[in-house]
Amino acid sequence: MAATAAAGVLPIFVFAMLPFAPNTDGRVLLIGWDAVDWGAVNSTVADELTPHLARMRAAGTFGRLAPVRPLVAPMLWTSLATGTRADKHGVLGFCEPLPDGRGIIPVRSTRRRRPAIWDYATAAGVPSHVVGWPVTAPADAVRGVMVSDGYFRGDRSTDDEGVADDAVTVHPEYQAIADAALRRNTPDHMPSDEHRSAAKQLLDGSSGDTRWGGSVAAGLSQLQSLHAIAFSLLSAGHWQFAAVRYPTAAALLPGDARDELHHAAWRLQDAMLGELVRIVGAETTVILVSPARMSRLSVGASHPADQFQANSENALGMACVTGPEVIAADRLIGATVLDVAPTVLDRLGFDLPGDLDGRPWLHAFAPRDAGFRRVAAVPAARFAGDALEAAAADSERAASESPASTCGVEADDSSGRQACAQVLHNHKVNLAEALADSDRFEQALRLWRELATSHPEDPQFAVQLVRALLRGGRHGECAEVIAQLPPAMQTLWPVQLGEAEIAAAKQRTGEAVALACSVVERGSSPAALLAAAKILENCQAWADAESAYQRHLDAHGPSAAAYGGLARASWQQERPELAREAAQAALALAPGYTEARLHMALALRELDRQDDAIREFERCVEEQWQIEVAHGQLASLYCTRSPSRAAMHRALAGVG
Repeated sequence: MAATAAAGVLPIFVFAMLPFAPNTDGRVLLIGWDAVDWGAVNSTVADELTPHLARMRAAGTFGRLAPVRPLVAPMLWTSLATGTRADKHGVLGFCEPLPDGRGIIPVRSTRRRRPAIWDYATAAGVPSHVVGWPVTAPADAVRGVMVSDGYFRGDRSTDDEGVADDAVTVHPEYQAIADAALRRNTPDHMPSDEHRSAAKQLLDGSSGDTRWGGSVAAGLSQLQSLHAIAFSLLSAGHWQFAAVRYPTAAALLPGDARDELHHAAWRLQDAMLGELVRIVGAETTVILVSPARMSRLSVGASHPADQFQANSENALGMACVTGPEVIAADRLIGATVLDVAPTVLDRLGFDLPGDLDGRPWLHAFAPRDAGFRRVAAVPAARFAGDALEAAAADSERAASESPASTCGVEADDSSGRQACAQVLHNHKVNLAEALADSDRFEQALRLWRELATSHPEDPQFAVQLVRALLRGGRHGECAEVIAQLPPAMQTLWPVQLGEAEIAAAKQRTGEAVALACSVVERGSSPAALLAAAKILENCQAWADAESAYQRHLDAHGPSAAAYGGLARASWQQERPELAREAAQAALALAPGYTEARLHMALALRELDRQDDAIREFERCVEEQWQIEVAHGQLASLYCTRSPSRAAMHRALAGVG
């Protein structure tokens, strides 16, 4: 349902305005694509369907983008924009309750408790435009134009333009630019022929299908409107930072749509990318990101998905960076969604705030001049507290509501109350996941206890409580929790592996191995097989671990994690050729998997392929993985080849 603010009310944030803007010669354009990974687009690059993306990738650096948990789209996009995890920024789901308890609405920007990139930019007087970014309604006040996601979602009021009062904010200096951009909010303003051609093929090809033709037309209209507004704002100039988030055109189509329609969707997506890159110019740093490849279950379920069933390998998003100071490289190693905001702020010339959870991709850019002047990032006073405080306030409000009357909702309006209760419950679950992901152990443990106690019928919460206790090393307490579970829950693989971890911690290795092997023997879940294999490794049951990883590969196909584990197990069993093959397979799937590279190097040395081993050990040093081990190996390999280089590596390894 649409939601609007009271007439005339806009969310104006008061900032401490700085006397000067950051010292930077370039601009930064941040482009977001929804739920895309390199696995989805590599074939489009190979088939020349996405030439603009191919050129951007060739001219800059790119890599996978690791998410934060849980994989809930509004939480991820907000983490990307703020550089903080959800336990800090406070956005905990897709929806929030209405203040009067009569129902739920899409989550609003007023839930956010940490500044986004544009908030820092506005505080420093940096001209900024933001278009279509998730969780931006009501629109923030920026020194430029913000067209919130609510504008495209359909939040409307009764004014002359039909736009909700809080869907768009415009700085007075940018009123004419905004008016021109919003007038272009129609599908017939297409900047390029390739855009028009792809859109026409997509629309014509789907119009005859009564199952989904209408939804494709509606989604395409929204996508083109968003792009037309962004194109108009960026082409008008007078900005230094801009952020535009696009739905993915291919997601408009069902999986069984004809190949030519999927090809048209990707050509359209690529054409829009090319148009923006062209109009912003070569002096602009362009950062293209997609935070994660989320399953339909995690995106659309009313109840949070069982996170212990998730396969994290399928959740990696994508990042690609190009610009005048970008160092062209094959890979962007170790990137996460938390790094995007710090990277943008660094490019804009800010000193980074101390409470960010990410770090900038400094290795992707040429060093700045020594005299480069930076500016302190000063957020608004409005951004205070964290998600724990918000959740406590929600719980207090929910507890104060009587069964007969809830914030003015009569007893027969039970559906509204139930929807609000479900949303608050989901928020609590998602907050617990976020706390666990950020290593705030005690807070996560408290929430999992509450959830397991209040929902004894749901195995998810008992499993998460077991996991939290294991992470905290509370094995005795964990054993008590497991003993109190119903027999059916005690047979769940996460619980059995919990028992295996407890046995291993108490030096009952045989029992631990037997429990882990029983999970492998009956396990069909990829997560179960990987977790069991890891316990077997910790117990040094290398042959059993090898069997678990091989079973994962046989049942579920190629997996970087499984190949990496197979490399470790083979190496420990003194089978260097198998270790090399497995490590090579892992690196083919995940080039940034430096642990696999180390095992590849070790195996190559054992196979007397010294030149290849040196190359791989040097890559390990470049990628900062176990550099003491790599330097030690290089010192030994260079001992007779180059005594001076051997001495250098011995010193770097800390060996006399």
